[in-house]
Amino acid sequence: MSSYAPLTVDGIEVATFRNGVDLSVALIFGRNEFVSRPAIGDEADRWEYTSVGEEVTIHELVSTSSAVRDRLDVLGIGMTVVRNTFDQLIADESDLSARLPLPDDVDPKFKQKLEEESRLVAEMTLERWIELVRQRYQTGDLAGSARDINSLPWLIRLWEESDTRIMIRAILAALPDASEIRIDVTDIVDGGYMSLDDNPHEAALEWMAQEISSGSPVIVLMEGPSDARILQSAVEIRKPHLKDFLRFPDFSFSPESNASALVKTVKTFASAGIRNRVVAIFDNDTAAEDALRPLAEDSLPRNISVFRLPYLPLASAYPTIGPNGTDVMDVNGLAGSIELYTGEDVLRDQNGELRPVQWRGFNDRLDRYQGEVTHKRAIQEAYEAKVKATQLGELPQILPDWTGLDLVLDSIVRLLSD
Repeated sequence: MSSYAPLTVDGIEVATFRNGVDLSVALIFGRNEFVSRPAIGDEADRWEYTSVGEEVTIHELVSTSSAVRDRLDVLGIGMTVVRNTFDQLIADESDLSARLPLPDDVDPKFKQKLEEESRLVAEMTLERWIELVRQRYQTGDLAGSARDINSLPWLIRLWEESDTRIMIRAILAALPDASEIRIDVTDIVDGGYMSLDDNPHEAALEWMAQEISSGSPVIVLMEGPSDARILQSAVEIRKPHLKDFLRFPDFSFSPESNASALVKTVKTFASAGIRNRVVAIFDNDTAAEDALRPLAEDSLPRNISVFRLPYLPLASAYPTIGPNGTDVMDVNGLAGSIELYTGEDVLRDQNGELRPVQWRGFNDRLDRYQGEVTHKRAIQEAYEAKVKATQLGELPQILPDWTGLDLVLDSIVRLLSD
């Protein structure tokens, strides 16, 4: 069994795992992120079962820091969890120090060191911890042991009673500009717990049934099948590292595709006791706000979240057609279907004009109109063409307008992180 498995960020070791890597760590890595290479230098000496001079193959999980950060947020391990966990760890350690006074005959120097350490721990905040880790990383001051106060190993030790993934999220918060993260998983591969042909995320789930509720893909529900297809393709292009972490069920067989039908689906999931985390995304329009009124009265389980499409700057001054003719106005909250988020390049017709919003029925309860962007099918076809061209590499990703869908995806990540 491996006695030493490093976690490195940009090639710098910031933490180590003893007696093997927790499989929960594999949950944050995706498809095709296994790397195998020959051991370099004295790396082979880490394994007790190897002979001197024996060739050893190192197996690592390698991903970008930004991808791992996003995945942890989607798994519900965001900065709110990091802060709450850190505060509790500090409180527990301070309480333990207070309840275990030192004997009178203890070495004065040792006593002084412990008292200093207790004081530093009691005064430690997450902001201070992040600042110290960042300083050690920037200056290359990585030496020391867990017994050396304020050293990097000592700072990492403060997390030893927490979920390893929370510690990783804290490290990535301290190193926002880091580009790569590696974790040695040689022992779990050699032990048969994971194959190099596996998707690490899926393989870890199979071995960790108790982690299913927090590690399984998030189920994303939307008002209609076309909405789901639009957002799913946006994930594949804009955040492909989240493909294995979000699921878009196919409800095309459903006779209804609207806000009221989505409310019914949410209630069904809640009553069925679905353990997966669920996000129900409603349009940013009048119909959704009206449909959500009765749902707000229900007590949904913690694993089910409901939110409306976010405020869209483009929609703040958008052309509309109504009984009194054409006008430019803010349609946020009135006509914000997913089509409005597909990009200004998609929303403009052959003449370069934005396809307008048409005002439909009047909602007496909310005292306002419900709007809908015109030529929806043409917008969907233009978006599908943009997706296909992007996937085929026929146009650079920096040219198409993804700002609207990026807003939606970022909102989902923020929601799930807490």
